[in-house]
Parts: sequence; C-alpha cells; structure tokens
Amino acid sequence: MAGGKLGSNKPQIIPETNLTKVLSFDEARKQLEDFNRHVVQGGMSLDTYFKQYQNGNTVLKTYVTTTDQQSQSIQGLVKASEKARAAQIAHNEVIRQSTLAFKAASVAKRIFATIGNIAAMWTLSNAISVVTDTIGELIHSEENLRQSASELGSELSNNSSDIESYKKKIDGLKSVINDSSSSFNEVSQARVDLITIQDELIKKFGTEKGVIESITSAINDQTNALDELSRRSYYQAKNKFNEKTGGDKFADWLSFGNTNDDRIQSNMDKMVNSMRYSFYELETTGNEVLDNLIAKSYGLNIVEDMYGDGKHFQIYGTLDEIQDKLYGIQELSQDFDLSTGFENSFTKISNDVDDALAKFKNLYDQYVLYEKILTNNPNNQYDEQFDLINKAKEAYNKAVKSGNEEEIKTSADEYAKTLQSAIDLAMGNYDYDVADYFKSMYPELRKRKIS
Repeated sequence: MAGGKLGSNKPQIIPETNLTKVLSFDEARKQLEDFNRHVVQGGMSLDTYFKQYQNGNTVLKTYVTTTDQQSQSIQGLVKASEKARAAQIAHNEVIRQSTLAFKAASVAKRIFATIGNIAAMWTLSNAISVVTDTIGELIHSEENLRQSASELGSELSNNSSDIESYKKKIDGLKSVINDSSSSFNEVSQARVDLITIQDELIKKFGTEKGVIESITSAINDQTNALDELSRRSYYQAKNKFNEKTGGDKFADWLSFGNTNDDRIQSNMDKMVNSMRYSFYELETTGNEVLDNLIAKSYGLNIVEDMYGDGKHFQIYGTLDEIQDKLYGIQELSQDFDLSTGFENSFTKISNDVDDALAKFKNLYDQYVLYEKILTNNPNNQYDEQFDLINKAKEAYNKAVKSGNEEEIKTSADEYAKTLQSAIDLAMGNYDYDVADYFKSMYPELRKRKIS
C-alpha cells in the first residue's frame, strides 16, 4: 500500500465518526430527486443549492459535477459514496502504517536501551530474541498476513476438491450397490470401498462427533452431508487465521494504546477490507496530456502527494478493480515516454496488487461463500439461489452425458438464466462480492447467449 515520509505537517487520521457514510438506495434516491427538483427542473445554481440544501455533501456534489446527467443513477450515487468512504479508510491506513513504522523504530530503540538494566533479571539473549521476533513480526505483518491467507486458502480449496471427489466416488459405489444387475462380488467390493472412504474421511477431517455424523450420513444416505465438512474446515481456518502474533498485538497497542479497543480489526476483517477497499498513490507519468487522459479514462483524481513528493493518481476500489485499472493504464501508456518515477511506482504497485489477490483470493472466496451466501440468517436470500444454481448445473451435466443436443441447449439456457438471476439479485442488493462469486462459479455458461 502506498506510503510516505513523516513531516511536520503530516496529514491526520480521519475520525471514525467523520468517515463518509455509505448511502442506502432510498437515501441516494431522495438526494438525486431533491437535486433534480431544485437544480435540473427548478434552475437553481449549483452553488446556491449546495449552500442552502446540501451544505457539506461532497459525495453528491462530486457525483453530479463529474457525471453527465444522462449517466446519473441511484446506484451510481451509492457506488460513489462507497468509493468516497473507501478512499478515506485507505487514507487512514496509509497514515497508520507510516506512524506504526515510526513508532516501532522508536519503541525498539527504547527497548534495546533498557535491556542492559534488566539483564540481571532476564537472560540477555532471551530478551533480544523476543524483541527481535516481535519487531520482525510487526515489520512484516502484511507479508505474514498474506502468506497465512494463502496457505489456509489453498488448504480449504484442496479440501473442497477432495470432498467433491469423494462425493462422486460415493455416488458411484452406491449406484453399484443399488443396481440389481451388479454381481455379488461387485456389491461386496463396493461396500468395502465405502468403508475405506469413510476411514479416509475421518482420518482427514477428524473424529469430532459432528464430523463423524456428517461422514456417516454421506455414506448411508446423502453425499451432500459432506458439505458440512467444508463449512467446518472454513471456520477452523478462520479461527487459526485470526490468531494474532506478538507483532500483531504490538501493532494494535501502537495504534490504539491497548489491545482491547473495539476498533481493532481481526485478521479476517483486515483481509476483507483489503479486498474491498484498497488505495494506492501512483506517481504521474510526467506527461500532462497523458495524465489527464488516464485520469478521465479511469475516474482517477490527480493530487499533490500528502507528503509533498509531487503529483500522484489516487487509485482506490476493490483489488480486482484496481488491477483492471492498472492493466488499462499500462496499455494506454505503452506508446508514450514515461518518467522513471512513474514506471518504478507502477511496477511496485502492480506487483503488490497481483500478490495480494493471488494470496487472498481462495480464503476470501470461502469467506463470501460461508459468511454471505450460505449463512444461517433467516433473511438470507442467497442460499436458495446457490442451491438452484447447483441443481441447474446437475441437470446440464446430465444432459451433456446423454448427448441429446436439444436437452443440452435447453438445460444450458436454464442454467445460464438461473446463474444470471442470482447475479442480478446480488447486484440489486449492492452485494458486489456475492455477485462476483456467482459470476466466477461457471464462467463457461455466462458466455452463452441467454434465450
């Protein structure tokens, strides 16, 4: 994430209570309707309107002055409020990280200076080891967070693949057992193989009562009972991921003065916020015409660096959005002469975004699945959609296996419609992460023309 040097006029962290509020659909609708009634239809000047009716509403003012009237929408204003809040959160994080590094260095000096006085009570080598490890964990906290997410995400992904494989094996063996044409030896071997699978699952997922019940149900009745093992694996991984190291606790203490402040985020929250609300400052190219073209093409602000190091593009949004913008900027700039500062800045940021996405992706997808789609919330709208998508997929796979072209086309269209319906529902609720999850489920069908 972008950083900078400390100075006498360093920017301040925006208090939590002063952060821009993300607008609801109704709030955004009312603001646009009021603006249109007074300005568009009533002819009131922008200055007068924002002084009399919306004084201090920078989100609405920025949105209506940077978006042509035909393109303005309620959803667009909601998105603008989300981006404004994301930029503020990212601004705070930049300052917090810079302050942490400064405080860590100062505290480390004081600790090492004190070691001589406590050596009689505590072995010097132990003191140095603990301090060095803690400071090292603090300095590499983001790197360690990503590596932990990567390892746990890969483990969960492998578990999911293994479970799907076991489900297919169990279904195949039960088909043999239930097939009246199967020989005695075939049925006997299938039963032996089922017991072997049961032992393998218990060895892999544990001997807890709930695990055993899920495995037994899968063997005796419904293979979908194995899905509960995936859920359990996710929450076990989440608990492990949220375990904080000495460096993590040290960082919390430096930021908030204690380790129990309500504002302290869990590691899972940090990862989710990084995926949803990231912020980078990219040096400008040195070509004013190109800079303005980039800013206009990708909706970026050009600002003076908060530490006085020249002009920068402010790039914020989800990590996926930032990655797309960076690829576009690179393509747009390839035929221009670029400053060394821009090229170095671009390479550093692009590599950081790619690294974060690669390491967070699997665990983040599991978070969206189990904490937003398959939740036990009675108001949850997505679990039913998820179930419908999987049933449509099964029907499509069955049609493909039959080889009947008409059935394949019909089931594929139904599959695509079901998937699109789920995506539309999530988009309508502004749950863009859920929509992205649905989009990624079966991309081959989204390419089909829905009839």
